Amino acid sequence: MFGRRIALSQRDQLIYDHRAASEVYESNGGRYVNVIAEAQWWQWSLTPEEERPDRISRAVPYPTRHVWVEVRTARTAPTETP
Repeated sequence: MFGRRIALSQRDQLIYDHRAASEVYESNGGRYVNVIAEAQWWQWSLTPEEERPDRISRAVPYPTRHVWVEVRTARTAPTETP
């Protein structure tokens, strides 16, 4: 799940432009994923690998039941009809 685009489900809305900054983990009887803003993700990922910290700072733990993961399907070329 690390690096995937996600939306956060709140009471009356979905909040977009976030990324998963970790894999799903269990803590205190629940399942969580660390979440960061999209801009922070790109700042971290564009940092040269030798200068990049292993963990992304200021990531916020979020319960997985409120996280929606973007899924893209593979595009196929249209078939020709005779």
